[in-house]
Amino acid sequence: MKNLKLKALSLGIVSTVLISSSAFAATGNTKQINKTSSKVTTQAPSNITSSKLRSSWDSRTADTIIAEGGTIHEGDVGYFVEQVQWCLQRAGYLANIYTSADGIFGNETDTAVRNFQSNHGLSSDGVVGPNTWRVLKNY
Repeated sequence: MKNLKLKALSLGIVSTVLISSSAFAATGNTKQINKTSSKVTTQAPSNITSSKLRSSWDSRTADTIIAEGGTIHEGDVGYFVEQVQWCLQRAGYLANIYTSADGIFGNETDTAVRNFQSNHGLSSDGVVGPNTWRVLKNY
């Protein structure tokens, strides 16, 4: 059981649930309980939509960012981060659940990148530069 907990923690599963729960609670979401059926429904605030959040994203691809001499690192938000997260999921370094590939380069993604780099003989700095991207994009 201890090994399972450590494995879940190393994959970020526990932090994903905690982060997702915290983020969800902080957005002003409401829960409504239907007393006749014991059904719980959750509603997002009407003024925030997924497409509204994504419309403010940097829509460049990871290939473009790297080709322009840039790097992808903690704090970045955009489609290119989502691409990195999808590759990390396919490589087995990021939990394969919806909230893990959210386009936000946070602590969970940073840890996954560092683990990927360490296991592939790359500099484990948490930054997706040309060397890391060259290996990661194959997943």
